[in-house]
Amino acid sequence: MSDPATLKKIEDKKKKAEQKKAAQLPLTAAAPQPLGSTGVAPGTTEIKPLSQTTQGHIPIPKLKPADFTKDTVGGNNYTSFEKGGNNGNEANNNNNNKNNDSNGKKPFYPRRSRYNRPQQPAKAVPKQEVADLPLEVDTVDFKVDKEHVICFSGFQHWLSNMSPSPITIDEVTYPSVEHYYQACKVYLLGNNDLSSKISTVKNPQQTKSQARKLLNGIATKEKVEDWKMKDAPKILQYALKVKFTQNPELRKKLLETKDAILAHAFKNDSVFATGCGEADVKKWAEEKSGELVKIPVDFTEDPDKFKYVPLVGQGKNLLGFILMRIRAEIRQEDATKAEGGAESTKVAEKETKDSDKGKADEAAKKSDSTATAAVKA
Repeated sequence: MSDPATLKKIEDKKKKAEQKKAAQLPLTAAAPQPLGSTGVAPGTTEIKPLSQTTQGHIPIPKLKPADFTKDTVGGNNYTSFEKGGNNGNEANNNNNNKNNDSNGKKPFYPRRSRYNRPQQPAKAVPKQEVADLPLEVDTVDFKVDKEHVICFSGFQHWLSNMSPSPITIDEVTYPSVEHYYQACKVYLLGNNDLSSKISTVKNPQQTKSQARKLLNGIATKEKVEDWKMKDAPKILQYALKVKFTQNPELRKKLLETKDAILAHAFKNDSVFATGCGEADVKKWAEEKSGELVKIPVDFTEDPDKFKYVPLVGQGKNLLGFILMRIRAEIRQEDATKAEGGAESTKVAEKETKDSDKGKADEAAKKSDSTATAAVKA
């Protein structure tokens, strides 16, 4: 029979185990709120499906009806860290007590964990080159100013593809731009049935790994890289335009960046990002201060123009340049609407003046007729 001190230790262990179990929360995220059947906010520009645009004909994946707001993410929730312990069993505790050393201390056995696994070496980021820009290539120019460079990174940043900002395309609501982007990749490199399985992934950060699993054995790495260079920029631009059109608050924030260079400061990507961190981007801005960054106008539509895209830091920064292009498009759309409204006002005012003048002339004629009749009488 155990002595009072041992029984007290057992009770303390039970209480700690219960407290740990109660403290663990399921690793699930809040479900995004759908935008409705159309998802287009009042007063914003209507977005046509990409297949209806004049630039390219990338099909929109017709996903099977799926509830994108339902939590269907699998995996362990780690509701208790007591797995493999005594689970409150007194007999096991008594056996464990026998394994104590002569000083009454329990021997230490290191536990295998995903946290103490040896880290894999970081993949080398491809070095990007910039070809000489031909004179006949149209560009949009930005002057580098170290005070007007906005760096962004992180899954939750509002400029990120993975930020939880739902978009609705063809009456299907995607929890993020990344969901749509990966669904298109699986659809074009695989098939519709595979692309619909992206809906089972709730966390935007996991959509890329899910797409990789779905395409395993179907699309080679070379084929995926070819898609990334040819079709991905166009699809990404389309989805981001929808994002900033359907969300007025994000639209306003994007316009508030004015003419700043938007830099996706991520060191593990030298195509869509800068291939370096924020500190190196700031250093690049200081070195290039006063110089012009010339971005080909149609770099998303024409893959051959990729070689002319300038570097920001150590990467092509396609995501940042696409966002800057969308910002310019929205600004132009707003200016066109304003001009149209002003022109309509001028026309209405002219019509009113013409109407008033016509009424005045008619009244004058009547007055003259009345006066003439009175003279004759």
